[in-house]
Amino acid sequence: MFNQIRSQSSRIALVSLVSALAACSGGSGEPASQNAASAETYITDDTPFVFVERNTEQSAEQAAEKLSAKLFDENSSPLDVYSPYEYNPGAKLVRRSSLDVNGVNRDVLRDYFESDAYDVKDLNVSYDGSKVLFAAHGPSGHSTDNSWNIYEYEFATGRVRRVIAEDNLANSGEDTNPAYADDGMIVFSSDRAAGNPNNPTLNQIPADQPDCYKVGANERPSLLHSMNSAGENIVQITYGNQHDTKPASLSDGRVAFLRWKRSYEFVRECNGGDAGANSLSKMSATELFKSEYPAGMEKPDSWGAPEQCAYAQQTPFGPVLATNHYTLLRINADGSELEQLYQTVTTKNSEESLLHLDEIIQSESGRLVALLKHRYNSFLGGNVMELMDPAQGDADKVFANMAMQPVISEDVSLFPNQVSMAGWFSAVAPYRDGSQRLLVSWSQCKTVEGGVSDFCTGSDKAQNVDNSYGIWVYDPNGDSRLPIVRAKSGVEYTEIALSQPHKGVEFPFNAIDPNVAPDVDDSRIICDDPSYVEPTSPPSAEPTIEPVTPTPTGGPSVPTGTPTGEPGTPTGEPGTPTGEPGTPTGEPGTPTGEPGTPTGEPGTPTGEPGTPTGEPGTPT
Repeated sequence: MFNQIRSQSSRIALVSLVSALAACSGGSGEPASQNAASAETYITDDTPFVFVERNTEQSAEQAAEKLSAKLFDENSSPLDVYSPYEYNPGAKLVRRSSLDVNGVNRDVLRDYFESDAYDVKDLNVSYDGSKVLFAAHGPSGHSTDNSWNIYEYEFATGRVRRVIAEDNLANSGEDTNPAYADDGMIVFSSDRAAGNPNNPTLNQIPADQPDCYKVGANERPSLLHSMNSAGENIVQITYGNQHDTKPASLSDGRVAFLRWKRSYEFVRECNGGDAGANSLSKMSATELFKSEYPAGMEKPDSWGAPEQCAYAQQTPFGPVLATNHYTLLRINADGSELEQLYQTVTTKNSEESLLHLDEIIQSESGRLVALLKHRYNSFLGGNVMELMDPAQGDADKVFANMAMQPVISEDVSLFPNQVSMAGWFSAVAPYRDGSQRLLVSWSQCKTVEGGVSDFCTGSDKAQNVDNSYGIWVYDPNGDSRLPIVRAKSGVEYTEIALSQPHKGVEFPFNAIDPNVAPDVDDSRIICDDPSYVEPTSPPSAEPTIEPVTPTPTGGPSVPTGTPTGEPGTPTGEPGTPTGEPGTPTGEPGTPTGEPGTPTGEPGTPTGEPGTPTGEPGTPT
């Protein structure tokens, strides 16, 4: 078993990974070709890699503060995915000199920004393994790098360059999530809405109507754009009001990416009064995660009313609860051939709504590998998943439509306040050298008492558990792992990228929809339901009084039914009823038998009305 340590010495001994086998083969920077798909490109012990390092205490505090703020923010919800524009300074992009426990670390961006108060994320290696793209945000108020921008780092020279050279153009948008594509193109996600003169689109967002309300997004959508390696010819290739992020370079030169959308449903039970009043009952962040969650990949139970109301948002028509929709798509760098790879995952009304996919990357098998994590898990990790045949989804598992299977261990716990005996994973990078090995950031589950650490047991409580992340190589052939970067308390590694060519076969499954239609932003429209009446008290089963005909004062309504006999002719002028004939003035309950017959003469005319010989028609 992966979570078993083979000997006590292997827990603490630091072992050199591998001896040199052969020099890494060079690459052209172009997508892996079919004839090279099965070629092994051995990794040596001096192969460099880069990783993103963060402070665990700071990350946990930021997540807790974000949750508390979103619970009471009328314009957002904790169910929103992480914003691609979030800026959390204090991260480090670190180059490791080798895949050896004695490798040397160096901060890549400290000299570039002349400060360590920067943020960095979204690593993506070139097809030949010589360079890595990433997104970074300079310190607040930086003269030239004051927004999210795309950068490129060259392993051989250590050179860092911003892809868009001109300062004003570079800082005119929030650019994140870069990926290499065919012909040297770069695909990235941005709020620029740059458009595409070769593919003009119409505004398909429906206008608001008096009885409808658009639940406003709290930020601009981040959509896919492309540019050449010099940062020129920027064009927009996806459209809509969603976030299109997490692009992953595929061996055929295309990119896979994740689309996140929201829709909303009314939760009437959360409305304590007027539809526009802020009557939601908000639980604290601590109270939200007291539930007993299932182990591993099992689906959690649906939320009760307290959780629904805590996560709901207020609208003029009443509280609504967001549903998240995740769709995995594939596209060319010019925006052509937009295809859907898996059925859309819809997370609704349960803790599954707070799970998300991170770090999507293609392995040498052609399949996609990703991290599945909970947004507010204080242990900051999740599980490494491989996306299998779209037809193999298990409805009892989370994210079932993406047919995910754990790569390393099924025993990783995903939800907050769970003791995960198998530990947690926070980053993954495949070797892609024919060995199926992975480089992972992993924390063992441990307890700390009186300054002494020990490994978790089944009886431990979550409040006594600590995490300590290191970088390890995992070999599935022997179900073993060896340390590369020592585990250290207070540190997490959120992304890893190896200087290794992108080798492997193409994505092995057919697209489930090879012709994805353009997005129409109607999922955020909610409309008042005029047939819905807010209940005031339960209706009685029987009328409390005999129904009587209202005193007529106006013109009669015309019944739609026709009596079967000729009615008599009244000798006087009939009165005019004020409303519908036969309708009580209050809200009567539903009688269990035939409607009662009025005891008086209907309409009480001045003369004696004739008696119809048949049943009267039913008034409209």
